[in-house]
Amino acid sequence: MKILILTLYSFTFFLSCIGDTSESVSERSSSSKNNADKNLLETVVITSELSSLELLVGFIDENTTEQTLLSELLASSGQYTVFAPSNTAFDRVLDLDSDGSFGGNDIGILVSTLGSVTNAANALYTVVANHVVSGKVLSTDLSNNLEVDTLAGNYSSDSNFGLLVELLDFEVTIRPSYSPTQAMVVLKDVEATNGVAHVINSILIDDATATGLGLSPDFDSNQTLLERVVNTSELSSLETVVLFIDQNTSQGTKLSTILNNNSSNYTVFAPSNDAFDKTLDLNSDGVFTTADVTLLISNVFAGDTVATADALYLVVANHVIANKVVQKDFTSSLGLDTAAGGYSSTSNYGLLVERQSLSTTVTPSYTLTKADITYVDIFATNGVAHIVNSVLIDDATAAALGLAND
Repeated sequence: MKILILTLYSFTFFLSCIGDTSESVSERSSSSKNNADKNLLETVVITSELSSLELLVGFIDENTTEQTLLSELLASSGQYTVFAPSNTAFDRVLDLDSDGSFGGNDIGILVSTLGSVTNAANALYTVVANHVVSGKVLSTDLSNNLEVDTLAGNYSSDSNFGLLVELLDFEVTIRPSYSPTQAMVVLKDVEATNGVAHVINSILIDDATATGLGLSPDFDSNQTLLERVVNTSELSSLETVVLFIDQNTSQGTKLSTILNNNSSNYTVFAPSNDAFDKTLDLNSDGVFTTADVTLLISNVFAGDTVATADALYLVVANHVIANKVVQKDFTSSLGLDTAAGGYSSTSNYGLLVERQSLSTTVTPSYTLTKADITYVDIFATNGVAHIVNSVLIDDATAAALGLAND
């Protein structure tokens, strides 16, 4: 008999109540390292940040033809390590209906893509199994370039299975074999009676599997940086700003031309939608939209659209580096020239990257304002992007834009 995780919906229920997969998490605990009396399955069930993983495992176990169910495995007496994708990870990767969150409707889309419930469950079984390692691997056991075999298969540079651990200072990133896609460990060493879990901020899917699941373009590295921005939902505000700038600026080189240029390599520190909401929500309605750009035009630049676009051009250009800088290049004090200007301690332009013990921050020159890098190494055909949680604006430019630079 198949053992199902408590509180999971069956797929029949998914189809009858499509899209209505919300579940109260008020009785769940937040992520904690104090679950040593629970097994890994129980840890997933009681951890609110892992409710999407719980949902997916329930669907898989109810419909897969695999002999060993994931829930049985996670509740067994053996020792395992789970690299557990957070709810945010599922929202980023598997929000196929673009409603902002992962749920039953997204599973239904996968079923349609793969032709049957069984096909979908078996394919997703392999995906989840590639997050599970036999044996207990604590964060202290992780080392740089550690090759890890998973329950889906063994690691090799040309395999779809297995994981590669990259350890820099206290940051740990995990990538599937044969793929540039990677995830950061955001909570480590959640111990259980039968192993340990590490929470990660993306789902580890190699390119070939992603293509089979119809997950293009988020896992398609054959895109330019411009295409990455356009096709990444959490960068839609950046897309909006770039479009406005390119339509109105007096600058000779359009930002879209730079980001779409395959003859050179660039690095983009790309502000997330939340970053724009935090920094440029001028009408205080909670989100950044074109209405906020209109306020900039009217209230700060006296109705001059071109001057507004030129000012924002320099802001965005100061997030762009004219070479490829990946995570492993970060140091404790790395000054970077940008497309807006050269770095110096007295310049309004350029960026300072500071790799610290627990995080990496990016700071505009001559300012105290910092942004945390929340997602690293989004590869493109012409460089790499890193998502940051604030718009990088130096104090002088912030004042010119009428912003209180916090």
